[in-house]
Amino acid sequence: VAWSWMGAATSRIRLLTNLIVAAYRSPYVTAKAASSLDYLSGGRAILGMGAGYLEPEFAVLGAQFGGRGARFDAAIEAIRAAWTGESVTIPDGPFAVAEHTTLPRPAQPSGPPIWIGGNSKAARQRVAKHGDGWMPFQQGEEMARITGTAVVSGLDDIAAGHADIKAGWAAAGRAGAPDVCFCPQHRGTVEQWCETVLGRERDYAAAGVTWLAYESHVRSVEEFLAEMAAFQAALS
Repeated sequence: VAWSWMGAATSRIRLLTNLIVAAYRSPYVTAKAASSLDYLSGGRAILGMGAGYLEPEFAVLGAQFGGRGARFDAAIEAIRAAWTGESVTIPDGPFAVAEHTTLPRPAQPSGPPIWIGGNSKAARQRVAKHGDGWMPFQQGEEMARITGTAVVSGLDDIAAGHADIKAGWAAAGRAGAPDVCFCPQHRGTVEQWCETVLGRERDYAAAGVTWLAYESHVRSVEEFLAEMAAFQAALS
C-alpha cells in the first residue's frame, strides 16, 4: 500500500521493497502486485526479497519456516514466469500451477529487478543464480547470533561478499554485474551521515556498492520532511 502511494505521488524516484519475505505470501500475489506497480509507475519498481529469519513471524502467518531457502528459489522462478504475461504451467513443486496468466505485464521488459537481501553464503549464491542485486545488512556478532547469518561490519566484508557473487555470476554464464545496495548504520544527524558516508563513496564503489541507503529513525511526517530538506542542503 505504501509502495503504491509513493509511486502515485512521484514520477522519477525508484521504488524498492526492503524487503519482502518470500514465504509470507504466494509468489503469484507478489508477482501481480509488483507487476501492477511497475506498470503504473512507468517501470520504477525494484523487488527486494529475502528468505526471512524470525520463526515466530512465520508461525503467526501460517508460513512454513523449514525449507524456506528452497521455497524462495522456487518463488523467484514462479514470479519471473508470471511476469512474462504468458500462460504459466508449473507441474510440480511448492508453487505448482496450471495455465495461470498475470496481466498487465510489468513496464520493464524482464520485470522489476530482484534484489536479494541477506549476508549468508546461501543469499550470495541466490543472487548469483537468480537475482539482479544484493542487499547485505550491517550487523555485529550479537545481531548475527539472532539472525543466524554472517557478520557484515564494513567494507571489507562487503568486498569479499561481492567478489564471491561475481565469481558465481560468471560461473553461471551471466552478463553484466549485480547491483549492491548497502545501508551504513549511523545514529547521528543527516549532515553527519552525509559527511561520514558520502565522504567515502569511492571506497564503497571500490567494494562493489552501487547504491547507498539511508535508514531514517524519525517517527513523524514533519521530522521526515525536515530530514529530506537537510539531505537536499547537504548534497547541493
